[in-house]
Amino acid sequence: MSYTPAFSADEPRVKTHQYLLPDAGGRRILYTYIRKNGCSAFKNYILANAGLKSLSDPGISKYRVKRTPGEADAPDLSIFVYRDPLKRLVSAYVNKFVVQAGAKDVFAVYTKHTGRDPQEASFLDVLTYLELGIEKMDPHFWPQKAHLLTIPYTHPIPLEDMSAEMSRILGQQNTIDMFQQKANSTQYGSAETSALADLPARELRRLRDEGRFFSPENFVTDETRPRVDALYRQDYDLIDRLTRSA
Repeated sequence: MSYTPAFSADEPRVKTHQYLLPDAGGRRILYTYIRKNGCSAFKNYILANAGLKSLSDPGISKYRVKRTPGEADAPDLSIFVYRDPLKRLVSAYVNKFVVQAGAKDVFAVYTKHTGRDPQEASFLDVLTYLELGIEKMDPHFWPQKAHLLTIPYTHPIPLEDMSAEMSRILGQQNTIDMFQQKANSTQYGSAETSALADLPARELRRLRDEGRFFSPENFVTDETRPRVDALYRQDYDLIDRLTRSA
C-alpha cells in the first residue's frame, strides 16, 4: 500500500530528519524519523550497520537526507511508522514527565512556555501546553503527519507491525536484535481503574514506584478525548485514510 501525503494550507509541517537505511542489498531505503514511533529501533539499526556511535557523528551525513528526493535520487523504498495518536501522546507524557527518561529538553521547553514546574504537570496541564501551538511543542509531541515529505511512501507501517514488516524488508538476521523488541517503549504494567488525567506527574511517579501501574485508558475522559482529537486531527485523518486503503 502506497501513500502520498497531501497538505492543506493550514496543516502544520515540521523540519525533521530523513535517513537512508544501510542496506546490504544496495537499495535506497528512506526512513522518516518520528519520535515515539519505534524511532529508537531505527536509530540503533542505523548506528550498528553504519559503524557509528551516535546520530551526531560526522559520518551520519552519508545517511541523512536533507531535502526532498528528486527523480534522479528517488528511494527504492520509503518508510514511516505510525500509531494511535492518543496512545502515542500518553506514552510521551509518561516517558518524559513521569518516568523522566531523557526529559531535560522537554522540561526546559515546557517551563519556558508555561512558567510551571514540570514535576507538577498533569496530563491535562500538558494538553493545555500543547494547545499553545506546534511552534511551542517539544518534538516528541509533534503530529505524526507533520513529519512527512510529499513523496510516495511505499511502506506506511503501523507500530504494532513494525517488527514483522522490517524483517521482511531488511531480512530477519539484520533486524532481529533491533526490531524484535521496541526500544525505549513505555511499559504500563497492570492497569489501574481510576482516572488519572488530573494527577500531577510527581503523584503518578509515586504510584509507579509503589507498583500501581496504569494504562492509556486511564487518561481518557469526556474532557481529554475531544481535546486530543482536535490536537491530532491530521493524524486521525491520516490513519483513517491508510485503514480504508488497506
